[in-house]
Amino acid sequence: MELGRLSTNTTTMSTDEPVPNAIRNFGKPFHAADADIIFRSSDNVDFRAHRTILIHASPFFASMFALPAPVAGTAGDDRKDGLTVVSMTEDEVTLRHLLCLCYTALLPSLDTMDELSLTIRLTHKFELGGATAIAKYRLLALAVSDPVRAYALGWILQSKEVVHAAAKESLAKPLLDISAQPEYEHIPASAILQLLAYHHRCLRAVPNGSSLLAWAPADSLPAAMLHPHGGNNVNNAGRCSCSSYTSATFSGGSRNIKHWPLAYLGLAVSDLQRNVRGSTVKRFSTLQTTVTSTYLFNCSNCRAAASAAIETLSESLATHVEGVITEALDGLQTPF
Repeated sequence: MELGRLSTNTTTMSTDEPVPNAIRNFGKPFHAADADIIFRSSDNVDFRAHRTILIHASPFFASMFALPAPVAGTAGDDRKDGLTVVSMTEDEVTLRHLLCLCYTALLPSLDTMDELSLTIRLTHKFELGGATAIAKYRLLALAVSDPVRAYALGWILQSKEVVHAAAKESLAKPLLDISAQPEYEHIPASAILQLLAYHHRCLRAVPNGSSLLAWAPADSLPAAMLHPHGGNNVNNAGRCSCSSYTSATFSGGSRNIKHWPLAYLGLAVSDLQRNVRGSTVKRFSTLQTTVTSTYLFNCSNCRAAASAAIETLSESLATHVEGVITEALDGLQTPF
């Protein structure tokens, strides 16, 4: 019987496999031949940079480079290719973002709240004045899509303009929809309570079911909405003798008003309880529902005048709502 041969195959580690925690170069755009400093991230990625650019971008770096360099061969003297290596606590992604903020030609687009959050954190630590202004501009633009997070970042950035703009935009969502944000741990609890209090003030201040027209001067409404015997407004254009009307309280008195504008106001103030913005009362669906109201079926004069009259009323109401929520910002106090 022939004996089988003993296998001598062994497993060897390929020299092409990356060594864990090995130092590597980031590459372009931070691998310039004329660089005079190397920053090493916490995960061992080297970025070559230029001191002059960093000094102009950040007082933090200006102070750091003004310190005497470590004596050659002593602790803290880490060099590579003849350049000083500065070990950073930031990882590769964060360090790349930091350097891009310092190089104006490489400024990131800052299209997401995550990018803005990182930017604001870095601007505070490294005193990046130019990047702070850009972050504020981008926050104002993104506040529409993510107002609650923009509000928190506005506090961290210490920008009252951002805080107020974001607070107004947050009115588009009910209070119960305001969820926790990662930045909440970096702002005072009073900031969150103030946002909730602002929502409550706005909801109380906008027209509601019991005060549909208390905000409007009686002579400011289109004549087509008023009953012909409801007052002494000499502009009788569009008036008719509809029997469908009721007495309504205005700012400074009461007047007889037709039912179809009240139907619009009922829909509008109901919508305001879910979205306290002027644009809410100008939604096409709300206006269209009013124009096709059954209250208009039996009166050709009202049908002809309703569209223009409702549009005028909605503009006035929208202006009033925006004024109310802007005034309510006075109660949202910040220490900056």
